[in-house]
Amino acid sequence: MHLLDRHPAIQNRNMKKNSLIAFLVLVFITSGIGQTNPFQIALEPMTIPDLGGVQAFAFGLHQEKFLVIGGRLDGLHRRQPWASFDEAGHNNQLMVVDPEAQQVWTAPLTSTYRYTGAIKCHQHGVFAG
Repeated sequence: MHLLDRHPAIQNRNMKKNSLIAFLVLVFITSGIGQTNPFQIALEPMTIPDLGGVQAFAFGLHQEKFLVIGGRLDGLHRRQPWASFDEAGHNNQLMVVDPEAQQVWTAPLTSTYRYTGAIKCHQHGVFAG
């Protein structure tokens, strides 16, 4: 062993080099072991006229139509506590969305039923109409 090989900076460099080599070998080995999937997933964007953006909403599905309830219209809330969840960003309407016909129907929510936070939902059984 050479005298400079005992220097902490040289040892640290050699340890980083060995770690990098070990990592690259591990990546190379595991990339060849991966499984192939018997399917593919592709997402195609769909634009539905009169359907704006909503986040943090609850929804239900009936006869291929979605009922969208609650949520926010204004994207990420501001980081100012006094203006974080202002009234203007509340989704104050029920929306029924038919993606096949590309139609949207809305009905206003009264203040009694308005909710602006994350809605927790649980369904018991299968509902049919």
